[in-house]
Amino acid sequence: MKLHLMELLVFVLTAAGIYCGWRYYHDIYLPEKQMQNAVTEQYVLFERIRPEILDMSETDIIKADSPEKFEDGTELPEFSESKIPEEITENPLAFCEEVNPEAIGWIYIPDTNIDFPVMQGQDNDFYLHHGADGQENGELGCPFLDCQCKSDFSGLNSIIYAHNIENQAMFADITLYANENFMQEHPEGYLVLKDGVHSVDFFAYLSVINTDLVYQTNPANWQEYIDSVFALAKYSKETELDEHSHLLLLSTCTFETEMTRGVLVGNIH
Repeated sequence: MKLHLMELLVFVLTAAGIYCGWRYYHDIYLPEKQMQNAVTEQYVLFERIRPEILDMSETDIIKADSPEKFEDGTELPEFSESKIPEEITENPLAFCEEVNPEAIGWIYIPDTNIDFPVMQGQDNDFYLHHGADGQENGELGCPFLDCQCKSDFSGLNSIIYAHNIENQAMFADITLYANENFMQEHPEGYLVLKDGVHSVDFFAYLSVINTDLVYQTNPANWQEYIDSVFALAKYSKETELDEHSHLLLLSTCTFETEMTRGVLVGNIH
């Protein structure tokens, strides 16, 4: 009798071990492996289609519609045409568009891992699960502009979404700006559009829920909208804004709650 009970116990423990191993493989190992593969594939693609204009040093980046002088009167350095490859002089996003015609920009923030193409789909779901090449890539996705925002970023606000993936993938580094000191040290990013490179001056970081008023894509009153941004900000710095300003909001999950989002806000120039 005891022998049968022992055999039954061994069988139960063995079955439980096999089941736990299967669950680990199916629920943890396999998803992590798929994510690692998706990250590797997408980052190889990103490197291939990255606008060559960004390979120049940050001080040499030619911004769209650049003035001839800095505000203090200092002359801007002269740039030789050879610094910009001839094939992308007219459209820095040409390589991106060859891979996916829904590519509408490239976002780059120095000293972070944010260096990605920006897509715009027909809805706000597709690029949560598809990469820059339009292929499914699990839950990695790709940064994308809200489908209701103007694709040339000429509206009052343009909202780019992306997942917060561990190991600083996608928009994970947006949350670094929850620390005000980080913004002081990294106050500027770059947005590459068809007409060239635009600087983005960051001035506020928000922790909000995903249904908050800052997610309006076509605010009826620009002053009320801007006031709401400052009112909701975890911190902000002084900046000059008016009805002709073009705000950029970079939004990602922060995992404080299921609906909480971190939003970095900047002014496009």
